Amino acid sequence: MFLTRYAISRPAVIAVAVALTALFGLLSIKTLPIQLFPDITRPSLSLTVHWRAAAAEEMESEVAEPLEQVLQGISGTKTVYTEAGNGRAEIDLEFEIGTDMEKAMLEVISRVNQATNLPSDIDGPFIHSGSNNDQLTSLFLQQLPGNDTPIQAYQDLVEAQIEPALTSVDGVSRIEVRGESDRQVEIRFDPYRLAELGITIPELVGRISAGRDASAGRLDIGRKEYKLRYAGRYELDEFGDMVVAWRGGLPVYLRDLAEVEVQRAVPRTLRVQNGNPAINISVMKESGANALESLLSVKEAIEQLNSNVLARNGVHLEMSYDASVFIMRALNMVTGNLLFGVLLAVAVLWCFIRKARATLIIAMSIPISILLTICVLN
Repeated sequence: MFLTRYAISRPAVIAVAVALTALFGLLSIKTLPIQLFPDITRPSLSLTVHWRAAAAEEMESEVAEPLEQVLQGISGTKTVYTEAGNGRAEIDLEFEIGTDMEKAMLEVISRVNQATNLPSDIDGPFIHSGSNNDQLTSLFLQQLPGNDTPIQAYQDLVEAQIEPALTSVDGVSRIEVRGESDRQVEIRFDPYRLAELGITIPELVGRISAGRDASAGRLDIGRKEYKLRYAGRYELDEFGDMVVAWRGGLPVYLRDLAEVEVQRAVPRTLRVQNGNPAINISVMKESGANALESLLSVKEAIEQLNSNVLARNGVHLEMSYDASVFIMRALNMVTGNLLFGVLLAVAVLWCFIRKARATLIIAMSIPISILLTICVLN
């Protein structure tokens, strides 16, 4: 009764409150994130380590087990799951509901830094945190009809053109490319030449891997001080000039024993779309971004790429699935059901009240209540 009397006695205040509610509600509709499924985030962190050409047993003993030892006892940890394979190891840490994930992330990073007995030539550990709803869409790069160039030849195009164009889209956090291989330095040595010079393979590997820059201290000459530095690292075009041994007082260069080339690694997986070899590109969403707006922007970027640089190279970027279609269907269904519900409620009120003014006042409270709810959600 108090609220009713207050509203009747101060109509101007109520009108301003309703207007502000409507204004902020309409603004909140524009900024409210829209996506197909809700974020069902399992509080977890994952660590990934890559070690080229390492067997699964080495990944387990040399990488996974040392990391498991330093990660024991982290507060809030529920389960730890480790998977080790050829050249790759992954550790998933699941935490209790309500765990402060920022604090957990810092503690995991601190623990990983304590693992000092890991191999020196590994890549990682890479720590990743994300929800199960991070992927916006999946793309496939395929050849156009009449293009006989292998799809692997377009890996540089993906890195130079496609990745920057998609990463710059608002709401996109990162791009994950699958079906491509990394660049590597291939050294194909002549075993007969090694045997002739008495150089073993471990000696050759040790000499090549030892090529790195080192500081040699300082040198004081008069009033000047010079920094000494040993330049042991070779550029790729100078790699063949590396001295690997000495025989008869003469240097033996790497180019005398082997051929050095920079090539893509032999792909170990095959991506196929509609029976054609392809490169798979996953587009990941930023946390809290509007999935619908991001998808529409990604589609515009894909159209620009297909009509320009990709068309000139005889390839085409195709979406594996378009979640924006399902999001628009869901929005249309919700909007239609909402309007139907409002009209049904107004019709029921009219049947009982039979007064247009009273029915209109109550009907106006329905959209105001919806807008207020959207403000709270945002």
